Amino acid sequence: MLLGFLLHFAPDRWENALCRGVIRLPFLGKALLMVALIYLVIQMKSTEIQPFIYFQF
Repeated sequence: MLLGFLLHFAPDRWENALCRGVIRLPFLGKALLMVALIYLVIQMKSTEIQPFIYFQF
């Protein structure tokens, strides 16, 4: 969440440079980036479903 907050206030030129860099990547580089992002999401996912809080009362 902190990373998203910091990226929100990053200068626009950083975002544009990052977009240009991703566009210039070859197909294999884009595929590896996608695999890394999917792996990161899986690692951050909670292992158990949290129950709805109001069912506990």
